[in-house]
Amino acid sequence: MVGSPPHKTLREQKRELTRLRLLDAALETFHKNGYVQTTAEDIASAAGCSRATFYLHFNSKSAVMIGILERMWPDSVRSTESFADALLNGITRDDMRAEIRSQLATWNKHMGALSAFTVASATEPDVAAWRDDNLTTALTIVARRSGHRNPLSEDVLARMAILERMTHAAFELSTSGSGIVTDEQIVDYLSDLWTDLVGHPAWRTGGTSHQR
Repeated sequence: MVGSPPHKTLREQKRELTRLRLLDAALETFHKNGYVQTTAEDIASAAGCSRATFYLHFNSKSAVMIGILERMWPDSVRSTESFADALLNGITRDDMRAEIRSQLATWNKHMGALSAFTVASATEPDVAAWRDDNLTTALTIVARRSGHRNPLSEDVLARMAILERMTHAAFELSTSGSGIVTDEQIVDYLSDLWTDLVGHPAWRTGGTSHQR
C-alpha cells in the first residue's frame, strides 16, 4: 500500500511560498524591464525580500528563467499533445489556422515570460540547453501521438525545429507593436507552412523523401 505523501513542515512551506513569490516577481519584472535589464536585486525587491534570500533559492537570473519555464511546462505539454492528436485525426488548413490562433493567444497571455525566454535563450547557455532539451521532448510527443510507427528522421526533425523557431519569431513580431503585419497575416502564413509540413511525404512516412 502506498502511503500518503509526507507532510511539509512550516519551514518547507514558507520556503516554497518564497520561491513562488520570486518567480512571480521575476515574471513581472522581466515583462516590465526586459530580461537583459533585470537584475537579481530587482527581482528580490519586487518580491519583497533581500538579495541574500534570492540566492538561497536561485543561483542566477537564468535559473529563475528556467524556474518560470518549468512552471509553464505542463501547459505546454498539454498544448503539444492536443496538436499531435489533431494531426493524428487528419488536420485541415482551417483546423491548423484555429490551432495557430490558439497558440498565439497563449503566447499573448504569457508574453512577458516568452519574450524574456527568447532573449535568455540567445544569451544564457543553460537556458539554451533547457530550450533544446524540451524542444526535442515536444517533437517526440508530436511524433508518437500523431501516429508515426517509425522514428522521425533527422530531416523531418530539422524541418519541425526550424518551423518551431520561425513560429516563435512570428509571435514575437505580433507582440512587438511594429504594425508591419497583422495577427491574421501571421496566422495565415504559419498555417500554410505547418500544413505543408504535415502534408509532405517525409512527414507521412517518418523518413526522408525527395518527392515534390
